[in-house]
Amino acid sequence: MFQISVPCTDGNHLETVYELDDFPYFRCLFLDVIRTHKQKSYIALPATFDIETTTVIPEDPSERPFAFCYQWQFCLNGWVCFGRRLEEFIEFLERLSHEMHLTEERKLVIYVHNFPYEFSFLRSWLPMQHVFALDKRKPVRAEAMEGKFEFRCSYALSNMTLKKFCENSQGVIHSKLSGEDFNYDKIRTPETKLTEEELAYCYNDVKGLEECLMDLLRSDTIKSIPMTSTGYVRRDFRKAMKENMRNRENFEATKLDAVLFNMLHDAFRGGDTHGNIYHSNVTLEGVGSRDIASSYPFQLMVRLFPMGKFTKVSPDWLRKHTAIRRKYAYIFKVYLENFRYVGTCGNPYIAISKLHARKNIINDNGRALKGSGWLTVTDIDWKIISHEYEWDRMIIDGDIYISKYGELPPEFKSQVMKYFTGKTFLKGDPDQVYEYMKSKNKLNSSYGMCVTNPCKPEIEYDEQSGEFSDQKIPDGMTELDFFQDLLDKFYKSKNSFLPYQWGVWCTCHARLQLREMLWKIGEYNVYEDTDSIKFLEPEVIQPLFEEENEKLKTLAIKYGAYAQDRKGRTLYMGQWDDDGSYKRFKTLGAKKYLYEENDGSFHATIAGVNKKVGSAYFQKHGFQAFENGTKLDNSGHLVAYYNDEMQLHEIEVNGCKILNGSNTALVNGSYTIGLTGEYLDLFERALRKESLVFLE
Repeated sequence: MFQISVPCTDGNHLETVYELDDFPYFRCLFLDVIRTHKQKSYIALPATFDIETTTVIPEDPSERPFAFCYQWQFCLNGWVCFGRRLEEFIEFLERLSHEMHLTEERKLVIYVHNFPYEFSFLRSWLPMQHVFALDKRKPVRAEAMEGKFEFRCSYALSNMTLKKFCENSQGVIHSKLSGEDFNYDKIRTPETKLTEEELAYCYNDVKGLEECLMDLLRSDTIKSIPMTSTGYVRRDFRKAMKENMRNRENFEATKLDAVLFNMLHDAFRGGDTHGNIYHSNVTLEGVGSRDIASSYPFQLMVRLFPMGKFTKVSPDWLRKHTAIRRKYAYIFKVYLENFRYVGTCGNPYIAISKLHARKNIINDNGRALKGSGWLTVTDIDWKIISHEYEWDRMIIDGDIYISKYGELPPEFKSQVMKYFTGKTFLKGDPDQVYEYMKSKNKLNSSYGMCVTNPCKPEIEYDEQSGEFSDQKIPDGMTELDFFQDLLDKFYKSKNSFLPYQWGVWCTCHARLQLREMLWKIGEYNVYEDTDSIKFLEPEVIQPLFEEENEKLKTLAIKYGAYAQDRKGRTLYMGQWDDDGSYKRFKTLGAKKYLYEENDGSFHATIAGVNKKVGSAYFQKHGFQAFENGTKLDNSGHLVAYYNDEMQLHEIEVNGCKILNGSNTALVNGSYTIGLTGEYLDLFERALRKESLVFLE
C-alpha cells in the first residue's frame, strides 16, 4: 500500500493505492448483491480494469510488432489496486473470488473501456466463455473463471472515449488525464519504475471510469444496464410502443420473408457523400456551407413509411398505376442497359458497390457515370435515378413488392420529440451540459436502432484457438432457410418492435431531401456529405436555401417537428442551417477535403487521418500539399497488429523477462493521399470541360 498525489477536477487528492497482498479482500464480501429472476445474483457495484502496454517494433521489418502488459489497475468500491504483471492479476482475481464467495450464480461485473483491446491480452491467461461480440475481434461481454467474473465493454456502453465519458457524466472528479505527455513510444517493462505522474494517469483511468458507471447506476442496476449505448434508446422506444397494443399487431403484420429481406438489405444505403468532379482537385474561394438540422429524426417525424405487409405485383404495375403509385412504398430489381448520368449537380447517384453484373462502368469515385448492371431500388431511389439518368433499355427482374405508405406510430414519434425537445431546450445552458448531451446522443441514436440487421449471424468465439468466426449455417440448411429462421425468431421475440424497412426508407428520404436541394443548386454544388452541402457563390445560392426552409418549416409545423429553446425561440427540424463560409476549400473526393476559415485556421477531413493531426499538417504545408501522393508520416491513427499465439511464452525486453501470450500491437500509422488513375483522368477531363459520360 502506498499513496500518490492525483490531479482531480477540484484540486490534487492524496489517494491510497493497494497492491496484491494488502488489498481489502475481506471487505468486499459485504458489498450489496442484486438477484435476478433466474436465481442468479450480481454484486451490485461494478469493478473497473485497465492495462498499460508497451509495443515493440523489431528492427527486422520481416518480424511483426508485438506488445506486452507492464502495468494493470483495478478498482472496486473506490479501492484501487495496482500490479505489474498479468500473472499477478490472475492471482488477484482468484483471491477476490475466494473472499467474495463468487460462483457462476454470484458474479462480479468488471467494466473495461475498449474491452476488445484488453481481451486480446487476457484470453491467453483467462479462458473466456459466453463471449458476445458485435463483430470479429469486437467482444463486448465475456465470462471468465467459470462464470465468476463477467467482463463488459464500457466504450460500447457509452459510445464515447473515456475522456468524453468523464466529461459527460455527473459526479466525476477523477477525469481522464492527458496522454500527450505520457509518451506511449517509451519502452516500459514491469521493472520500469513509474513516475508519480504516470501512476496518477493509471489511477484515474479506473477510478474515473468507476465514477462514470456510478452515475449511470443512479437510474439503472448492474442487472438492468444495457450492453450498448443504443440499448438505452431501444428501451425507451420499446416502452413507448408498448403503450398501444396495436403496435405489436402492426409489427407482426410487417413480417418479411428471407427473399424480401435480402432485397431490402441490398437496397439499403447510408448517407450520400461525393465531390463534384468539376470542382475537385482545385482550390476554390468563397465556398458556403449548409447542413440539415436533425436530418434522420426529421425524416422519422414527417415522412411516410411502409406500414403494412409487402405484397407482390407484376412489373406492369409500375406502368399502369402511375396515379396511385405515390400511396405505396415499393422495391424491385432492375437492369439498366447503357445508362448514363445526365444530372447537373456533379453527383452521380448510382453506387457502384450496389451494381451487380456490371460492365462498361465509368467510375466517378465510387459512383457510376455510365455503364450497365442490375440493382435493387426503392421507389425513392427510382425517383432519383429517373431524374438523373437516361438508358437504352430497362428490365425488371421478377415481381415488385409494394406496401401502403403511412405515418410512423404516434408513440414512436412522441419519443423522438422527447429527445429533440430536451436537446433544444438545454442547448447552451452551462448548468445543463450533462442533460443536453444525454438528449442529443439519444436523438442521434433514434435512427441507428432502426437499421439493426435482424439477420446478422452471431459471431462465434473458439476458446481453444482464440478465433472469431461467423455463425455457421447448420448442415442441410440453405442460406435462405437460415435467414428465414433468424427472421422467424426476430418477429417472435417480444423485445422486437422495429420493422427493418423503416430504417431503409429513413435513409432514402434523407438522400432525397439532399438531392432535391442539389437539383436546385446544380453546377454550383461542390461537395455533399449525408446532411450537408458546400457550394459556390453563397450570395447567389443562399436565397435558394431560405426558400426551401420555408417549405420545410411548414412541413415541420404540420407534423409537430419543432421545439422551443431556453430563450423562447422555436427551432424546426429539417431546416438547412447556415454553417458559415470558407475562405478557401479543396476536395479530392468523398471524405477528402480541406478548408481555410476566414481567421486563417485550417481544417482537414480525410478518412484515415485524425482531424487534429491532419489540420495541423496542412496548416503548416498549405493547400499545395493537399494533393495525390502526399504522405503524412503520422496520421494520428493507430495500426493494429494482432498476435494470436494463445500459448504463454517468455520474452525478454531490456533485460526484463516477461511471460506473454496473445496481444495486439498498436503502431502509429502513416497515410498517403491516393487517387486512382481512372479518377485522375476524370480530373483532367473536368479541367478541360469535357463530357465525362459520352467519351470512351
